[in-house]
Amino acid sequence: MIRLLVFALSASALFAQLSAPNQSGVSMGHIHLLVADPEAQKNVWMGALGAELTHVGSLDLLRLPGVFVVVGKARIAPTQGSEGSTVNRLGFAVRDLAAVKAKLDALHIENSPVNGNARRILARFPENVFVELTEDAALPAAVVMHDIHLATPDPARLQAWYVKTLGARAGTRGSFRPPLSPVEK
Repeated sequence: MIRLLVFALSASALFAQLSAPNQSGVSMGHIHLLVADPEAQKNVWMGALGAELTHVGSLDLLRLPGVFVVVGKARIAPTQGSEGSTVNRLGFAVRDLAAVKAKLDALHIENSPVNGNARRILARFPENVFVELTEDAALPAAVVMHDIHLATPDPARLQAWYVKTLGARAGTRGSFRPPLSPVEK
């Protein structure tokens, strides 16, 4: 009985952080990141983005506002990064991009502006996992889940599937955080 109660309390604490569900009852809760060196990933996520390490059973979770990143060791070491894969990159909004960039630089994480936009950078995390960071000074937290960039040979079909199956809104970035700032529109 004690174990059940502890699990229930742990689960309620986990769910308390997630974004509210959309009109279809869907909310993104976590991302799985299977890599050859989980410790290298954890160091960057915690050091640059302020993720908090927590554990649920045997899982290591990195807690960020709106999402958990489940970091695990891949059974077979990945040979490529996220570029060119279905999940091309993960996107987060940050309140102070200069501060995050300084932390990335201190960790020797390659990063550069996206399309010359100084308020958006693309960072190459260990094992070529790409993370896009967009500045939004009006954020309620230092870093917030923003979006996932998917690559597909048929974007219209994929978009239609997300709209039909998950209640996504076509042409918008979703509701993982407050409405888009003027910089992002």
